[in-house]
Amino acid sequence: MPDGDILEVEIPIEGESEKKMAGVDPEIVATNIIQAGAQAHQLLMNESGGNIQNVNNLARLTGVKKFDELQAAESSSIEKVLNSPKAT
Repeated sequence: MPDGDILEVEIPIEGESEKKMAGVDPEIVATNIIQAGAQAHQLLMNESGGNIQNVNNLARLTGVKKFDELQAAESSSIEKVLNSPKAT
């Protein structure tokens, strides 16, 4: 027998005249596919919701930081306004 060939041997089973294949119910297969798709969709929605919360928190905290700290230009402008003769 040359290398790479496969030898198939059939062993007859007493009392069975034909081979039987395991039955696969198409309804069960379809249900499993739909269920797996629904689970994948739910995981994606949960992840997307978490991402949206992270973006909202980042925007909120960035805005708070912006108005909490004065930049150099803002500081000098406020100082000029407060030191002007009309402010006193």
